[in-house]
Amino acid sequence: MNQVLVLPPLVADGSGMHFTWIDWLVVFGYLALTTLVGHLMRGKQASIRDFFLAGRSLPWPAVCGSIIATEISGVTFIGVPSMIFALTGNWTYLQWAIGSVVARVIVGKIFVKFYYEREIYSPYDFMKIRLGEGVKRLATGLFFLGSILGQSVRVLVAALALDVVTPLSFGTCIWIIGIFAIAWTLMGGMQTVIWTDVMQFVLFVVGGTFALVWMLGMTPGGWEGMVNFAFDAKLAGNAVDGPNWGKFTLLDFTTDPRVEFTLWVAIIAVPFQNLYAFGVDQLSAQRMFCCRSEKDAGKAIIWSSVGQLVTVLMMLVGTALFVYYHVEGAHPIEAARFASDGNNVFPVWITSEIPVGLRGLILAGIFAAAISSLDSILAALSQTTLSLFVDTANQEVTDGNAARMLNWSRVLTVIWGIALSAFATVLNELRGDVDMVVLAFGMISYTTGPMLGMFVAAVLSKWRRISLAGLCVGVVLSVLTVTMYRMELWGVLMKRGSMSSEQVQALPTMRVVETVNWLVPVSAVTDGGKYTVKVPVNEIQFNGSEQLIGGDPGEQIATLVANGLTIEVIDDKNFKEWDLATSLTELSGEELLISGLGYRSKEGQVRLMVVGEKSIRSLASLEESGAELRVDASGKVGLVSTSPQPKIGFAWFYPITTLITVMCGVFFPSSTRRNT
Repeated sequence: MNQVLVLPPLVADGSGMHFTWIDWLVVFGYLALTTLVGHLMRGKQASIRDFFLAGRSLPWPAVCGSIIATEISGVTFIGVPSMIFALTGNWTYLQWAIGSVVARVIVGKIFVKFYYEREIYSPYDFMKIRLGEGVKRLATGLFFLGSILGQSVRVLVAALALDVVTPLSFGTCIWIIGIFAIAWTLMGGMQTVIWTDVMQFVLFVVGGTFALVWMLGMTPGGWEGMVNFAFDAKLAGNAVDGPNWGKFTLLDFTTDPRVEFTLWVAIIAVPFQNLYAFGVDQLSAQRMFCCRSEKDAGKAIIWSSVGQLVTVLMMLVGTALFVYYHVEGAHPIEAARFASDGNNVFPVWITSEIPVGLRGLILAGIFAAAISSLDSILAALSQTTLSLFVDTANQEVTDGNAARMLNWSRVLTVIWGIALSAFATVLNELRGDVDMVVLAFGMISYTTGPMLGMFVAAVLSKWRRISLAGLCVGVVLSVLTVTMYRMELWGVLMKRGSMSSEQVQALPTMRVVETVNWLVPVSAVTDGGKYTVKVPVNEIQFNGSEQLIGGDPGEQIATLVANGLTIEVIDDKNFKEWDLATSLTELSGEELLISGLGYRSKEGQVRLMVVGEKSIRSLASLEESGAELRVDASGKVGLVSTSPQPKIGFAWFYPITTLITVMCGVFFPSSTRRNT
């Protein structure tokens, strides 16, 4: 028998995993207030200049707040706390702020000067002026590709978190976000987008600060207790040589190119990413064109660096979550959600620990973050799409057809809003078969370097001959280079059976990573780690199952006890109690391998949370299937697996592909020279 059938998920003693009508009243009340403010601040909408550039009349502090709000998104609000909460999580991610600030200063001092030479609507208009229509179309196509996947996944992540903590379906969460984003963009174009973004920025800060203060109030010793516990935390996998600074480990001087969060990546590679993000990507760059002057645009970009303080705030939230759950313990339903997906940590804490109404306000921040990102990309996509068919930089053309141009802009906004919302639902459907989420996040590696390279080529065209054919070759070479090193394509081929793991590992761009999952006795299970315990079936006591309070319909939890360790097994299938009991009886005499997350219960007891029946296997069935077992000198048994891993971390492709694109554009044979 290969697997043990287990009983469904989970019981908690009223841990509050319910979203009440009061919470919904707060969420929709906030969204209604934001909509009203957006309506009042919409200004005149007589032309596409008003719709896409806000008449170039906005104050730079508002533009600055909008840049920060768009940058943060739901991924930051949810993902950063979960990253810090993980047992191996620390503050090394903050090193990337160095490269981010450096890039913003360069954009504010240099890029803005080029963009204000003439009245243009996007960086791609600048490329057209310098290098011709072909380069603009190439850059716009890459922008479309990255935006469709990258921005859809931002909505997906926010909707998945909301799906966990609200009774709404995933699809409903997606379309609520999409409808509000379309409405806000249609209402007043960039004028409304920017002012509503300012409100989202305020809500991010208020929500994050309130959550942190509330956590500290629930943590013994408050701020001092949290800091001391986090400093003393012994984290697995710290890359830094020397003293272990626990959660607050910040600087990493590792020179291994495969490690992502190091000081060298931050000061060499990350500036290239952010030069693109703030200076070339229309999602953020469009805000520069809404300022009253070149000087104001520069200040807006440079001062948006204070947004890194919001990242620090969310890292503190993640640290406080780590301390809170390791000190106070978790309900089974909370542990189950953490075990199934680490991104559930902050949303679950909000709904289980924050009072009714107040949690609605914080969760409104998640909705608002997703809407903020989506309405921004809708304006950007609408403008760049229209510019493929109309010379928007020609004021005679736009003014002569003002009403028609404005109507087409709004139609394109609706079309793109529906398309992106629908695509987010498709991403969710495909996650099990093809890891489209990883592909979407990886898109930035494919498009960042080539687009930044085309901008640099446009600047160099004043002094050097630039070839459109060369830029096209550079883009192709860049994409092929990233494809060879990243796992998106190879992961799809492996899942579909077109390539084996061994074949991918043999590629010159990959290395073989060996992982040994050591089997531990139940006495070794501690709080916060992921373990596979080896237990003889005869030593397991089955204590029945119960309905999961606060879970989805049909979720149950089955309780096992092995040598004093409580093992809780959850699943979303309506198993009968005798299924698990019968399976255990049939496996009498065999050894079971049970994989799960160790956590501390509210009663102070360490337990093992197991998600799904596939997490329980017999040792005999693994040996029959050819699994490699390793026994060390002490007799400890481990399951050995190998997997391919790129030889270079993804951040290094930003400078590499930028240089490839520029060099191809400069040195490829060309018969023309742009010099305007």
